[in-house]
Amino acid sequence: TKMYDSGVYAYGRGMYDDAVKWFKAAEDETSETSLLGGRIQIYKALALDAYGQGDKALEIYKYLESVHPEKSIRKQAEELRFILEAPKMEIAANERVEVPLLRDPDSFAPYSDKWSTGAKASASGGRKKREKTLEEQYGQEAREKFDYEKLRLGLQICGGVAIACGVAWYSTTLR
Repeated sequence: TKMYDSGVYAYGRGMYDDAVKWFKAAEDETSETSLLGGRIQIYKALALDAYGQGDKALEIYKYLESVHPEKSIRKQAEELRFILEAPKMEIAANERVEVPLLRDPDSFAPYSDKWSTGAKASASGGRKKREKTLEEQYGQEAREKFDYEKLRLGLQICGGVAIACGVAWYSTTLR
């Protein structure tokens, strides 16, 4: 569904809170016992964990592992639960890598001379901007799904042509 695709896109961009909202909306459109419903719940749990709500993610994994009818979803939930429950490494504050959040233009202003394409970054004039909706942020940018049926058909045609060429070549060597 479009909601699911937008959630995957938001998750891939590191917008975990937005991704959770998209996945919750996608759950309303899909049966939770379907394969797609299981994938939506897996992604929602991943986004929740990344957003710092590992306890909610763990509940989803346990639920999927125990009740979901699709074996692949149960297996994936089991593996992700195992990873989530694994002991965490202790890392000192000076060993962490800090990556600036580039959502706000002012947060990367010091780097604008290195990253700009010629136009100077303008400082915000004190006026508060309206927050964009999820649809405005990701709706137009969501990637189209790849058509695997066309790929499969193309591979079948190529395979048929290769077999026909092989048979033709072999029949010329029989004389």
